[in-house]
Amino acid sequence: MNSRRMPILGMVLALQVWPAGVAHANATPNYDTYFLPDMFSIDRTPVSCGATIFELDKNLPVAGVNKGNGHIVLNPEILAGMPSVLKLYVASHECAYSVVGRKNESAAACWAVRNGRDLGWFPPESFKLLLKLLQHPEGGWPPAVDAVAIAALQKCYAG
Repeated sequence: MNSRRMPILGMVLALQVWPAGVAHANATPNYDTYFLPDMFSIDRTPVSCGATIFELDKNLPVAGVNKGNGHIVLNPEILAGMPSVLKLYVASHECAYSVVGRKNESAAACWAVRNGRDLGWFPPESFKLLLKLLQHPEGGWPPAVDAVAIAALQKCYAG
């Protein structure tokens, strides 16, 4: 096994952990569900949100939530059925709350799209797929996005 990466076997998201030192002194986190900054990936794509820690919780009732305390929690079972572009958007959108705050949903969505574009997650064809998935969600998640919000995302992506 490569010493730089330790695959987590059996994870539905194809997540990987990169060893990076010691966690909190009082507790040893479960690295199958708890990822220190710069140690998280979705479908082999590194995902980072500054100093934020990512956690996986299959009991979370939504795909993801930014707890506001330096932790983003994602539900791997909900995300498992999504295309990679949508999983990455969920992570980017939750990260956006740490950057732009929680008061302006459209600002968070715009930041998430620009972040994904800038990181190469949403090249033009992937972005088109993302917009389609947001307009016509499968299985009830994510909630459908209306035409006005789609136009705003397209403007953000272009800007």
